[in-house]
Amino acid sequence: MKTTKKTIWLIFFVLGLSLSLTNGASAQNRPISIEVRIDSAQVTVGDPVHYSLWVRRRGDVRIREPEMQDRFGGLELRDWRRLADRTLEDGRVESGFQYDLVAWKPGDYEIEPATIQFVAADGDTGSVCSDSVRVTVESVRIGDASPREAEDIQDIKGPLTIRGRVPWMLILVVGLILAAVAIGVFLYLRRKRRPVAQAAVEVAPKPFDALAELDRIAAMGLLKQGRYKQYYVLISEALRRAIEQGYGVEALERTTYELCADMRNDGIGDEVVRRIEDFLSECDLVKFAKYIPEFETMENAVERAKEIVRQPVKRDA
Repeated sequence: MKTTKKTIWLIFFVLGLSLSLTNGASAQNRPISIEVRIDSAQVTVGDPVHYSLWVRRRGDVRIREPEMQDRFGGLELRDWRRLADRTLEDGRVESGFQYDLVAWKPGDYEIEPATIQFVAADGDTGSVCSDSVRVTVESVRIGDASPREAEDIQDIKGPLTIRGRVPWMLILVVGLILAAVAIGVFLYLRRKRRPVAQAAVEVAPKPFDALAELDRIAAMGLLKQGRYKQYYVLISEALRRAIEQGYGVEALERTTYELCADMRNDGIGDEVVRRIEDFLSECDLVKFAKYIPEFETMENAVERAKEIVRQPVKRDA
């Protein structure tokens, strides 16, 4: 009987250990995870709030910097920085993003969830979202000051009483001066002729020449100088301006994901959109994830952008 009980307990122990190891392996195999940290969720007006995002990912996964400008719920963004990547003991890579915030009005603020987009080595893409964070900002109260500081805070003094009367001669002189000024202004305005209004001539904006701009970028020699990020930023901006002009969709202020979604909703062919999405995603990786493609790929970037610009504008029927 005792041997049977020991055998049953041994079976349950082995099953529990197997489940634990399976869950641990599953957590490590997840491509990416995100954690939010904040130094204090309750501050007073003017105190700094340090908010940070920590992204842990597999070594073969690349991420894009989150766009957080409009997600701080009324808190003012004073500064931000990307922290140096470090490799953890389990082989994953940890990236940090630090944001320095401040609030000038008391109240409850909510920092919206941050979205991290990622690209795996096999081409798989996706995104993860963090939790939202609430911050309470209180006004500065006199009771929080030290006793000595509280004694220095005094009531506002009453209005200053001016003794004596203003001499009547001074009043007369000031009145005459004001009257003379008023008469002079009246006569000046009466004689002044109204300028003839000239109709404003509207000049049509000159169309953007994307091909000429791409030729100018290629002639700058940025690749030989090792300025790969600036090279891709300029190419991406030129292509986005060409897309706005050719397809009539907003491109400069949209992320690549948002832009391609708008183009598909506008009836633009999926093959055209996929080609644009692949090229702009490559630009985003160089701009935001410090990714450096092969040199031959970078040299051909201008020609590939020209091919996209030259392709005819097509929409699904």
